[in-house]
Amino acid sequence: MVVKLHPLLQQYEQKFSQVGAGRIRFYPQLSTTDLLMVTETLVTDYSSVAFDYSLLPTAHTMLFYMADLPEYEKNPGIQPHFFKVVTNATVNHASSAGRSD
Repeated sequence: MVVKLHPLLQQYEQKFSQVGAGRIRFYPQLSTTDLLMVTETLVTDYSSVAFDYSLLPTAHTMLFYMADLPEYEKNPGIQPHFFKVVTNATVNHASSAGRSD
């Protein structure tokens, strides 16, 4: 798995590397656009990167990880149309990310 952290979260790179036991890779030298071009499944939160990805001819699957959705809806809030665009691709717990119910 390749992870591209938001610039404000770069401090957590080492922690993710340890937890991932070698399965998580970071390529800070690659731009977000470079990584999106080769991405099969994009896992993101509320980031606009999902919309950038959806416009690419190589776009495949998107999964929205929203563990803090109740809090995020309150502050800063979600656009009213967000869940019309993002229908069945939301996950609120890491253990459900790999399931296909």
